[in-house]
Amino acid sequence: MPDEVSWRPTKRTDSCSSRNGHKHYSSSTNFVIPIVLDAVLSQERIFEMSATLHTLIDVGISKHIGKYSDAVETPCPVRWLFTSGTPGLMPDGTLPAAFEIQAEQAWENILSVLRKADMGPQHLLKIVQYLVRAEDLPAYGAIRARFLGDCRPASMLLVVSALPKPGLLIEIEAIAAAL
Repeated sequence: MPDEVSWRPTKRTDSCSSRNGHKHYSSSTNFVIPIVLDAVLSQERIFEMSATLHTLIDVGISKHIGKYSDAVETPCPVRWLFTSGTPGLMPDGTLPAAFEIQAEQAWENILSVLRKADMGPQHLLKIVQYLVRAEDLPAYGAIRARFLGDCRPASMLLVVSALPKPGLLIEIEAIAAAL
């Protein structure tokens, strides 16, 4: 595999060309990605990609509920990041009592993990959020919107009876991908 993958602008085409042993696939967003075809990638693939390596797939259901996508598609090869359930614990291990502070800190913790992996919210493909109180849903929607901005990962939100540690009011799992 090449040590480095570089993006270069190109006009959209649906074909690939070979140069220096690399296949160059054009994408729907005017970028070319060099791919080495070897035993790991035994068949040619044409990727429809965005600068964030995923395509939002909407069938019209999610728009009636909130700002998220019905599905997200990601081609290979990418670096995957799967977070564990991430609560609103402060860096020193303390747990705030207020839901709003826990929710903000849970998102700060998710963004911190993304930064350590050289990713950001635009790389999120799916999030799963667990809340223990349905009455926190309106406040949570505004907090989530502030942290995600225009990003629309696939999403699942559940209200559950409890989380593993007493006092936890929210937990977030995330899946992200980047080159």
